[in-house]
Amino acid sequence: MKLIYFPPRGERNRQKRFVILAAGGGYGAVCSLGEAFPVAARLSEMGMPVFCLNYRVAGKEPLFPKPMEDLSAAYRFLKDHEDQFDIDARHYAVGGFSAGGHLAACWGLKGLGYAKYGYPAAEILMLDYPLISVWRTIHPLPAQLQQIMLAGYFGTGYSEEICRPYNIDEMADQDYPPVFMIQAEDDNVVPIWNTGEFADRLEELGVSSRYEHPKTGGHGFGLGTETEAEGWTDRAVAFWDELMKEKNGMKLYDLKTLHMEQPVIDKTPCFSWKICSSRPNVIQEKYRIIVKRGEDFLWDTGEVFSREQSFIEYKGSPLSSETRYQWTVTVWDSHGQSASAKAVFETAFF
Repeated sequence: MKLIYFPPRGERNRQKRFVILAAGGGYGAVCSLGEAFPVAARLSEMGMPVFCLNYRVAGKEPLFPKPMEDLSAAYRFLKDHEDQFDIDARHYAVGGFSAGGHLAACWGLKGLGYAKYGYPAAEILMLDYPLISVWRTIHPLPAQLQQIMLAGYFGTGYSEEICRPYNIDEMADQDYPPVFMIQAEDDNVVPIWNTGEFADRLEELGVSSRYEHPKTGGHGFGLGTETEAEGWTDRAVAFWDELMKEKNGMKLYDLKTLHMEQPVIDKTPCFSWKICSSRPNVIQEKYRIIVKRGEDFLWDTGEVFSREQSFIEYKGSPLSSETRYQWTVTVWDSHGQSASAKAVFETAFF
């Protein structure tokens, strides 16, 4: 594991935020020169200390989870040297490009990333044309290329089941960190559906995200200079700023349907949630629940003046068998602040 440090050159951010970047290269190389370094230079100009990670790549032995271990070691090193770099280990972002984007995305998974090592989640993941579904992307490739890549990652005994923990779209949950994600629609290396479907999945989970998909730009645009992606780094930081403002207010969490997360149910649902706030003595004043099937509205409570946060029974249109639904709750507190969150549930066959 090696870190290349870009010290802040602009006005320092007050929260001592920092960024770890992982360039791509198909997990066979780390192409920092054209991807991570230009982005690191721009973030440095914005007052962010940046650390570009050289992680282990494929060799004679199966690769995974060595890159994830290297990212953990990088974070641990920075946490242990907060004073030296004038950073706060609670306030950080992880970004990546292509295969490095997959590595950054893995950091958001409890089974492979931050939680596995006992660290706080990143405040934002910046994913640039990332590989999201390893199996669905690589398995359809020509047999020789498929074998080289999957055997390099998992060993010669690779299978869909062994690969599954590394499929970000399958393993992400409601606690996945916020995401800024960008990929050009004419990317000829990583299929665009990787990010498109993942953006939809994040919305289903109620995870804060921003997704940009410029029509042109290809693969490996890095900073995006003179492409439709130009300026994405500034927009990602602006989104990070917005997230921090929201974090300092009220937040809804632990959304459940029939006291379960993302359940499959066979009876009338009831909804529950919890609130937290950086301000003291916060009390829920009112709530509003909306239930949708796709774009169709099935139930809207309107604003209900109540402090109830559990056992709110569904009273909308009849639910269909074997169907996925999304519900959104908005809460207003005693200080006049509001917050919203989303969750999903499915109906069983009936």
